[in-house]
Amino acid sequence: MGSDSFRPVDHEDRERARREHGTSFVLEAGAGTGKTTLLVDRIEALVRSGAVTLDQLAAVTFTENAATTMKLRLRERLERARADLARPPEERRRAEAALEVLERAQVSTIHALCAAILGERPLECGVPPGFRVADDAEMPGSGAVLISAARFLARLSAYLLLYRPSV
Repeated sequence: MGSDSFRPVDHEDRERARREHGTSFVLEAGAGTGKTTLLVDRIEALVRSGAVTLDQLAAVTFTENAATTMKLRLRERLERARADLARPPEERRRAEAALEVLERAQVSTIHALCAAILGERPLECGVPPGFRVADDAEMPGSGAVLISAARFLARLSAYLLLYRPSV
């Protein structure tokens, strides 16, 4: 059996994640299984179709390396889409607009997304305005505002229910 005929067991689920833009998905799989590729495929399709702009979505991963890789791959895809004269002009324009905001887009770690949400709405999340995220070297009592994971997740869940995105 050649490598061209290989189909992952979850092939249909992967295709649904690529096609069904009105459905939210959570991807969970081991290293090297294609999560980043699938997310980049989905983001590119959403942006090129005009369903969302890049500043209207969040792509979240757990490591800085994965977030950086995702952004780099997305940049490559968007640059190709922008330069592809065979694509409709509107798709090329959307790719251009996405490239302009890519560095500010929430293609990040869960920690960076949570910090951004807390920074945008500190009072609603129950943290003091101007808080900062403690680094690994800081200990409780050093003046940093530390939030317990359980408390934060409860507040984040409530926030997401109140401000649920459309896509």
